Amino acid sequence: MTSWVQNQNRSSFKGVLELWLNVLVMLACLALVGGIAYTRFGPSRSVQPTLAPSLKGIKIKISGVEWNNSQRTIVLALSTRCHFCTAGGDFYKRLQDAARARGVQVMAVLPQPVNEARSYLDNLGVQIAVVEQAPLASVGVTATPTLIMVNSEGVITDSWIGQLPPELEKEVISKL
Repeated sequence: MTSWVQNQNRSSFKGVLELWLNVLVMLACLALVGGIAYTRFGPSRSVQPTLAPSLKGIKIKISGVEWNNSQRTIVLALSTRCHFCTAGGDFYKRLQDAARARGVQVMAVLPQPVNEARSYLDNLGVQIAVVEQAPLASVGVTATPTLIMVNSEGVITDSWIGQLPPELEKEVISKL
Protein backbone atom coordinates (compact mmCIF):
# COMPACT_ATOMS: atom_id res chain seq x y z
CA MET A 1 0.00 0.00 0.00
CA THR A 2 2.81 2.44 0.74
CA SER A 3 4.29 1.93 -2.71
CA TRP A 4 0.89 2.74 -4.27
CA VAL A 5 0.69 5.99 -2.19
CA GLN A 6 4.27 6.88 -3.17
CA ASN A 7 3.46 6.30 -6.86
CA GLN A 8 0.33 8.44 -6.54
CA ASN A 9 2.32 11.25 -4.84
CA ARG A 10 5.05 11.06 -7.52
CA SER A 11 2.46 11.04 -10.27
CA SER A 12 0.62 13.97 -8.69
CA PHE A 13 3.86 15.92 -8.16
CA LYS A 14 4.94 15.19 -11.73
CA GLY A 15 1.58 16.42 -13.04
CA VAL A 16 1.74 19.65 -11.04
CA LEU A 17 5.36 20.23 -12.09
CA GLU A 18 4.46 19.61 -15.74
CA LEU A 19 1.53 22.06 -15.48
CA TRP A 20 3.73 24.80 -14.00
CA LEU A 21 6.43 24.27 -16.60
CA ASN A 22 3.83 24.59 -19.35
CA VAL A 23 2.51 27.79 -17.79
CA LEU A 24 6.05 29.23 -17.57
CA VAL A 25 6.77 28.36 -21.22
CA MET A 26 3.52 30.04 -22.30
CA LEU A 27 4.33 33.16 -20.25
CA ALA A 28 7.80 33.32 -21.80
CA CYS A 29 6.28 33.06 -25.29
CA LEU A 30 3.76 35.80 -24.51
CA ALA A 31 6.53 38.04 -23.16
CA LEU A 32 8.59 37.46 -26.32
CA VAL A 33 5.67 38.18 -28.66
CA GLY A 34 4.70 41.23 -26.57
CA GLY A 35 8.26 42.57 -26.69
CA ILE A 36 8.44 42.15 -30.44
CA ALA A 37 5.04 43.80 -30.91
CA TYR A 38 6.02 46.72 -28.65
CA THR A 39 9.28 47.23 -30.53
CA ARG A 40 7.53 47.08 -33.90
CA PHE A 41 4.33 48.99 -33.16
CA GLY A 42 4.92 50.79 -29.86
CA PRO A 43 5.89 54.44 -29.42
CA SER A 44 9.07 55.66 -31.08
CA ARG A 45 12.17 55.97 -29.01
CA SER A 46 12.83 59.47 -27.78
CA VAL A 47 15.35 61.14 -30.02
CA GLN A 48 17.17 64.17 -28.76
CA PRO A 49 16.84 66.92 -31.35
CA THR A 50 20.24 67.46 -32.88
CA LEU A 51 22.03 68.68 -35.93
CA ALA A 52 22.97 65.57 -37.88
CA PRO A 53 26.40 66.33 -39.35
CA SER A 54 26.87 62.73 -40.54
CA LEU A 55 24.46 63.36 -43.43
CA LYS A 56 26.14 66.56 -44.62
CA GLY A 57 27.70 66.21 -48.05
CA ILE A 58 25.86 63.02 -49.00
CA LYS A 59 24.12 63.05 -52.37
CA ILE A 60 20.70 61.49 -52.11
CA LYS A 61 18.51 60.07 -54.83
CA ILE A 62 14.78 59.66 -54.61
CA SER A 63 13.09 58.20 -57.64
CA GLY A 64 11.26 60.84 -59.66
CA VAL A 65 12.60 63.84 -57.71
CA GLU A 66 14.35 66.62 -59.62
CA TRP A 67 16.50 68.56 -57.18
CA ASN A 68 17.32 71.25 -59.75
CA ASN A 69 13.71 72.54 -59.69
CA SER A 70 14.78 74.71 -56.75
CA GLN A 71 18.02 76.10 -55.30
CA ARG A 72 17.15 74.33 -52.05
CA THR A 73 14.72 71.63 -51.02
CA ILE A 74 13.70 70.76 -47.50
CA VAL A 75 12.90 67.07 -47.13
CA LEU A 76 10.67 65.99 -44.26
CA ALA A 77 11.52 62.37 -43.45
CA LEU A 78 8.55 61.24 -41.40
CA SER A 79 6.54 58.20 -40.46
CA THR A 80 2.82 57.93 -39.82
CA ARG A 81 3.71 55.81 -36.77
CA CYS A 82 5.97 58.43 -35.16
CA HIS A 83 4.34 60.47 -32.42
CA PHE A 84 7.19 63.01 -32.57
CA CYS A 85 6.35 63.57 -36.25
CA THR A 86 2.71 64.15 -35.36
CA ALA A 87 3.66 66.54 -32.55
CA GLY A 88 5.73 68.58 -35.04
CA GLY A 89 2.75 69.24 -37.34
CA ASP A 90 2.42 72.94 -36.44
CA PHE A 91 6.12 73.50 -37.12
CA TYR A 92 5.87 71.74 -40.50
CA LYS A 93 3.05 74.12 -41.46
CA ARG A 94 5.15 77.17 -40.48
CA LEU A 95 8.16 75.69 -42.26
CA GLN A 96 6.12 75.06 -45.39
CA ASP A 97 4.80 78.65 -45.40
CA ALA A 98 8.28 80.10 -44.90
CA ALA A 99 9.74 77.86 -47.61
CA ARG A 100 7.01 78.78 -50.08
CA ALA A 101 7.66 82.51 -49.41
CA ARG A 102 11.39 82.00 -50.14
CA GLY A 103 10.97 79.75 -53.17
CA VAL A 104 12.27 76.66 -51.41
CA GLN A 105 10.75 73.35 -52.47
CA VAL A 106 9.30 71.18 -49.67
CA MET A 107 8.83 67.45 -50.00
CA ALA A 108 8.05 64.57 -47.69
CA VAL A 109 9.45 61.05 -47.66
CA LEU A 110 7.69 58.38 -45.66
CA PRO A 111 8.04 54.59 -45.60
CA GLN A 112 4.26 54.19 -45.84
CA PRO A 113 2.35 54.15 -49.16
CA VAL A 114 1.82 57.60 -50.71
CA ASN A 115 -1.96 57.61 -50.19
CA GLU A 116 -1.50 56.83 -46.48
CA ALA A 117 1.26 59.44 -46.23
CA ARG A 118 -0.87 62.13 -47.93
CA SER A 119 -3.79 61.37 -45.64
CA TYR A 120 -1.48 61.64 -42.62
CA LEU A 121 -0.08 64.99 -43.80
CA ASP A 122 -3.58 66.28 -44.58
CA ASN A 123 -4.64 65.41 -41.02
CA LEU A 124 -1.67 67.46 -39.78
CA GLY A 125 -2.79 70.34 -42.01
CA VAL A 126 0.41 70.16 -44.05
CA GLN A 127 -0.18 70.38 -47.80
CA ILE A 128 2.95 69.15 -49.55
CA ALA A 129 2.93 68.72 -53.32
CA VAL A 130 5.71 66.14 -53.51
CA VAL A 131 5.20 63.11 -51.28
CA GLU A 132 7.29 60.01 -51.94
CA GLN A 133 7.39 56.55 -50.47
CA ALA A 134 10.89 55.24 -49.83
CA PRO A 135 12.71 53.31 -47.15
CA LEU A 136 14.06 56.05 -44.92
CA ALA A 137 17.43 54.32 -44.72
CA SER A 138 17.77 54.84 -48.48
CA VAL A 139 18.13 58.58 -47.82
CA GLY A 140 20.37 58.10 -44.77
CA VAL A 141 17.63 58.57 -42.19
CA THR A 142 17.85 56.44 -39.04
CA ALA A 143 15.24 58.19 -36.86
CA THR A 144 12.09 60.20 -37.40
CA PRO A 145 11.44 63.00 -37.72
CA THR A 146 14.48 64.10 -39.69
CA LEU A 147 14.63 67.32 -41.68
CA ILE A 148 17.11 67.44 -44.55
CA MET A 149 18.19 70.52 -46.50
CA VAL A 150 19.30 69.56 -50.01
CA ASN A 151 20.89 71.79 -52.65
CA SER A 152 20.00 71.83 -56.36
CA GLU A 153 22.37 68.93 -57.00
CA GLY A 154 20.78 66.64 -54.39
CA VAL A 155 23.60 67.08 -51.87
CA ILE A 156 22.65 67.40 -48.21
CA THR A 157 23.76 70.73 -46.76
CA ASP A 158 22.09 70.48 -43.34
CA SER A 159 19.97 68.04 -41.36
CA TRP A 160 18.21 67.88 -38.02
CA ILE A 161 16.94 64.85 -36.13
CA GLY A 162 14.08 64.67 -33.66
CA GLN A 163 11.27 66.94 -32.57
CA LEU A 164 12.95 70.33 -32.58
CA PRO A 165 12.76 72.87 -29.76
CA PRO A 166 11.84 76.46 -30.76
CA GLU A 167 15.46 77.63 -31.12
CA LEU A 168 16.26 74.86 -33.64
CA GLU A 169 12.97 75.47 -35.45
CA LYS A 170 14.09 79.10 -35.92
CA GLU A 171 17.48 77.89 -37.16
CA VAL A 172 15.86 75.62 -39.77
CA ILE A 173 13.64 78.45 -41.03
CA SER A 174 16.58 80.88 -41.13
CA LYS A 175 18.51 78.47 -43.39
CA LEU A 176 15.76 78.49 -46.01
